[in-house]
Amino acid sequence: MAASSRTKRRIVVTLVLLLIVATVVPFQFAYVVACVVQFSSCIKAMNRTKDVLFSHCNDLTQQVRNERRLEKSMRAWSFFNYSHSLFILMLWLLPINIPVLVVWVRNLQVAWLTPFSSHHNVLSIAPFILLVETITSKQMIPRQNCYCKSITSILFVILSTYALFYGVMYAYLLHYLANLVAAWLVLIHFSDVWHQRGHPINALFELFGNGETKKQP
Repeated sequence: MAASSRTKRRIVVTLVLLLIVATVVPFQFAYVVACVVQFSSCIKAMNRTKDVLFSHCNDLTQQVRNERRLEKSMRAWSFFNYSHSLFILMLWLLPINIPVLVVWVRNLQVAWLTPFSSHHNVLSIAPFILLVETITSKQMIPRQNCYCKSITSILFVILSTYALFYGVMYAYLLHYLANLVAAWLVLIHFSDVWHQRGHPINALFELFGNGETKKQP
């Protein structure tokens, strides 16, 4: 019951944040919030990885071979590397979004309240928010088939190639390309959970609920 209420609360908070982006603040504000949350998730993942690693080392000193603990250690390292890589990607885009947020704050100080409609586009931030929520829920991206691997590789190649040749002249487009990558990763997460749970609502609750629905019989 408590787990379900936490999941509902997180869904409500996410929807409220998206509503605020659509009406009041620019999506760059939500992006900064997502970066802070992702940084917190990386710290928690690193601490869990250290705990598992140290306990695994203690087992080795006692000459106890525990395959289950070794597998847990590998999962912890994989999740930390995954969350850390995404944080580096988001940190790389932060200098692109910070100036817009600074200008918005400056406009509030001088009572200039005319917004730019593009700054309130929910689709420009929703994939990042959902992706950060999956990581906060300790959801590791599932294994992909050859088709999904090819699409993922192509998206990252396009992003890196654009950053190399056009990133200086048209830096603002990097956010939208990275947003497309985030949307694809969210789609992989959601489709995998949907396939397991058989219902989109159950899949949504699992993505937001620390895998709590998996524990139910």
